[in-house]
Amino acid sequence: MTRLRDIHGLNGAEGKHGLSVVNAIKNKLLLRVVAVVNKQEMYVENYQNVA
Repeated sequence: MTRLRDIHGLNGAEGKHGLSVVNAIKNKLLLRVVAVVNKQEMYVENYQNVA
């Protein structure tokens, strides 16, 4: 979740509207949830891609 806080801080510093920043974070969370459901595996926060 730290990365989401970083995204919020960076987008807010760029002068974007608060709700558009929240919407971007919401979409990122939703994509992660869909990926976990499709894989049927537990979420690993510090996942390192092998490839």
